[in-house]
Amino acid sequence: MYKYIRNNYHFHLLLIIFSFGFILFYGFRGIYPIDSFIIFNSGYNVLNGYHPFKDYWSISGPILDYFQAFFFLLFGSNWMGYVLHAFVINIIIVSISFYFFQKLKINNYYSFLYSLGVAILAYPQTGTPFMDHHAFYFSYLSIIFLSLGMLNNKKIFWCLVPIAFFISFFSKQLPSSYLLIFIILFLVFYLYRNKNKARNILKALLLGTFISLFIFFSWIFLAKIPFENILIQYFYYPMSIGEIRVAKINFDINSFVLQFKFIYLSLLVPLIFLLKNLKNKKKSSDFVISFSLLNLLLFISFIFSQIMTKNQILIFFLIPYFLAVSHYFITIYKGKSIYYFAILIIFAFTTFKYHDRFNHHKKFMELNDADFNNALDAKVLDIKLKGIQWITHRYMKNPKYELTQLKKSKSFIENSKFEYIIITDYQFFPMVLNLKTVSPSKWYDAMSVPSKKNIFHNEFKIFFKKNLKKQNIDHVYLLGKGKWPVEFLFQDKNCATFSKINEFLYLSNIKDCY
Repeated sequence: MYKYIRNNYHFHLLLIIFSFGFILFYGFRGIYPIDSFIIFNSGYNVLNGYHPFKDYWSISGPILDYFQAFFFLLFGSNWMGYVLHAFVINIIIVSISFYFFQKLKINNYYSFLYSLGVAILAYPQTGTPFMDHHAFYFSYLSIIFLSLGMLNNKKIFWCLVPIAFFISFFSKQLPSSYLLIFIILFLVFYLYRNKNKARNILKALLLGTFISLFIFFSWIFLAKIPFENILIQYFYYPMSIGEIRVAKINFDINSFVLQFKFIYLSLLVPLIFLLKNLKNKKKSSDFVISFSLLNLLLFISFIFSQIMTKNQILIFFLIPYFLAVSHYFITIYKGKSIYYFAILIIFAFTTFKYHDRFNHHKKFMELNDADFNNALDAKVLDIKLKGIQWITHRYMKNPKYELTQLKKSKSFIENSKFEYIIITDYQFFPMVLNLKTVSPSKWYDAMSVPSKKNIFHNEFKIFFKKNLKKQNIDHVYLLGKGKWPVEFLFQDKNCATFSKINEFLYLSNIKDCY
């Protein structure tokens, strides 16, 4: 390892510099209310001693909440401490990618180039921590660790496979849920073909699994989280949503082909080599067959997960990865130099294309039509938000109006003389107000709050009211949400009263609802 670091430190240093620059710039460029602040607020909750599933309803994984609390602890409770979380994860992904490409015998300069592509197309599109990103990236790392295990037969890599899966799954349920099924089937196939290695591989996999489960159950025990809460919030209720989404999938050419066309193109060479080598019975082709199949499974699970989430596309970082894999196959089969040229053309075109669309124009945040010259520094709201170029899709033409209303709302709320919570998509408010109470849900939208038709609707209502009562909360501020969801949750009793403070803010009195 020392020799590796000594010989490659300058490449890693450059990757760190580039990654930091991209994250630092795009992490402060634009805001998408709710998505931009989910982990910001949940990290603050954990920092205050609250725990997901017990103190607030959460259908996304707890890993990011604790990671973010750690970064706030190290770097302070501010936006920079938030952005640094995304940077560290990005550089972990990039550094491991670079190491892996080198192990595929791709020369240092090409390895650096493909890794730089991953750095540009991974976390910079949001620049801040997000559940989907962590989930996809750690699933990606689990495939790399599995590939390194097959390539080097080192126990450490096999041990890291379930650990990476664990982090991925407890960031968000997809894509690891799909990928895990594929990987189990793949391991049966691989271990059958490599019986002499099977015992040591299984030992390493079980060790990684034991470490993951030990951490999980220790966390449940120490945080005193009811296991039933985890089952309902993280497994049963999301499954009820998933069933509806599967039923509504449109099998059209745009959903399955056009929006992923360059990912398909980047996978073409590995797919060709898989088909070519399936006919080859020679033992020497084992890694090629296994590695090709593994990349195909990665592709299928990621595409299907992306379609299921109905989110903006965030898996374009697979393009430089698959191009690196293509480079490997062309090298070992002594392909012509024209093939490398073609790969570089695709790499340059796609990296620039998706960087421009998703990083610079912030399509992921629906800001692709925004004029960032209109953006304002969010420090006018609070010094903890200093440096954010504030512009949202809601008030794209007039961010000043949005900031003015938020500032008015903050001034009113901070003079409150009673215990309260805030329900809002602008989830930085609890931190900037130093609020010590916690809202009983991680966020509020049509997905996180079970509808009246959902079988878990009453479970949510009971959980919500129980946690408000535990904190002696009889006032709720509703910022940018209208009267929903208080009206929605208490409409059976018709007990909540509402006062309109300004265009953004309502105050609800719920003391008669208990």
